[in-house]
Amino acid sequence: MSKLIVDGIHKNFGSVTALQKISLEVAEGEFICLLGPSGSGKTTLLRIIAGLEQATSGKIILDGKTITRGGWHLPAEQRQVGLVFQNYAVWPHMTVEENVAFPLASLPLNRGEKEEKVRRTIRAVGLAGLEKRSPAQLSGGQLQRVALARALVTNPRVMLFDEPLSNLDARLRDEMRSQLRTWHQELKLTTVYVTHDQAEAMAMADRVAVMAEGRLQQIGGPTEIYREPCNHFVARFLGKANFSAGMVLRSVGSGENHSYLIKSLMGEIIAQSREPLTPGTQVEVVIRPEDVEILPPFARQKGGNWRVTEVEFGGPMTTYRVNFEESGVSWYVMALGQPRYPVGSEVALKVRDAWVLPTAVEQGQIMEDRRSSGISPRPQPVAVGSA
Repeated sequence: MSKLIVDGIHKNFGSVTALQKISLEVAEGEFICLLGPSGSGKTTLLRIIAGLEQATSGKIILDGKTITRGGWHLPAEQRQVGLVFQNYAVWPHMTVEENVAFPLASLPLNRGEKEEKVRRTIRAVGLAGLEKRSPAQLSGGQLQRVALARALVTNPRVMLFDEPLSNLDARLRDEMRSQLRTWHQELKLTTVYVTHDQAEAMAMADRVAVMAEGRLQQIGGPTEIYREPCNHFVARFLGKANFSAGMVLRSVGSGENHSYLIKSLMGEIIAQSREPLTPGTQVEVVIRPEDVEILPPFARQKGGNWRVTEVEFGGPMTTYRVNFEESGVSWYVMALGQPRYPVGSEVALKVRDAWVLPTAVEQGQIMEDRRSSGISPRPQPVAVGSA
């Protein structure tokens, strides 16, 4: 059952279009991330859901009740949503318990009920013992917990987070990310979470809604949008990505997705596709760096000569940037363990898995080797993308 329905939300700020017909549904208890770069419209959408901005057109339904329709919207204080901001928005002159109790002031509860709610909520977010402290005496992580407690104390129907961890250092971000996910699993609260951090979205969300330029690009589970991006933007924004043109030779398997043998700019490779394809179809494939194997030059594939230009050691993984010498095009390769190939090394590459971009098939946006017609006998890579 859908807890929250966003239907065709459009928003203009004067002559600037911030959101273009955004539609999505959030199930009861689901944790969904709105992921995108600055200016993509994700915070504007969150503010419209919260009632802090009015939509130009479209409709929002919460628990079966319309809270936004066209130019009309239910006031924010009547929506029963919890909102946690990037900047904490904690009252500096109030103690922890006074900050948490503040939203209860207008509710028809007696003093004992309010105090019990505050005690229970403070304990739930791990602030027990800090009730009498002022915000000036708290760390960044503790301030964020105060903001969370204040949002939770009213038992909201949906929780909204606007980049709540962006002001924390890396260690605290990791801790709070894990804690937020634990709280969500315990409380089963329907949650909409805005972030520009891909790792944050992938680690926390049940589903991720990728946005760009006011449009919803793709929505799906973290694994789906990473492994099966719908276009170049999603492929690049979710991580480093390599691209290659190709032509379908034949089907090689069945399953949830279709598998095809592709004659590509790296030789013959296996690629997955959401839609059925016919032999001879020109396609474009995206290949994640971890799906490319780096090999000694004597294991050379049809793709020709590659040379290592950058090496980045990242603990359990090493990332290589390699150039195709004849064209100067670069690809990324990720391999387990410490660096084995220093800068300047000649290497070979082998593609283990690939994904056919649906937009490349549907819209004919195929990157081609302009020096030949079709796929040349000695294919050459033509494109690279990175986050």
